[in-house]
Amino acid sequence: MPFYSNSPCSSSRNLSLVNREKLSYSLPTLSQVKQILLIVAFLSLSTYLALGGLRAVAEYHFSRLDLAKAIEVTPWNYRYRMLQGTIYLASNRPHLAIAEFQATLRYFPYYFDAAGNLGVALAQMGAFPEAARIFRTILESWPDHNESRENLAIIDKVRGE
Repeated sequence: MPFYSNSPCSSSRNLSLVNREKLSYSLPTLSQVKQILLIVAFLSLSTYLALGGLRAVAEYHFSRLDLAKAIEVTPWNYRYRMLQGTIYLASNRPHLAIAEFQATLRYFPYYFDAAGNLGVALAQMGAFPEAARIFRTILESWPDHNESRENLAIIDKVRGE
């Protein structure tokens, strides 16, 4: 069986597999277009929300695993420990955050944000004198550190000083 093509030089018969009759098209009405657009928008939005929610859960889970692996591989990297401590602090686990901030300060002792977060974690645990001492130490080295000044004022107010 020969190969059929529309090119004029393929054969003298020039057979075609395309029906050359005129095809008639009708344009959809405006209401049909609106319905189609609403369906597409609904499906797109619901798919986006479903996948976005799943993606957010997966990204949180895998980012936790990746961060733990990064700390395991490079325990001296103070940025990873600072981030892990901040995650613990935000998830109301100050006892775990304290260990991460202390490790951060062991590798980078002048990281005032880590020291400030350590003070916040200690204050959440109820260790107000230690937290106040940390905030005062930060203010001695960096007098314009507003977060430490505000946190020290809160601790003094809670302690009644």
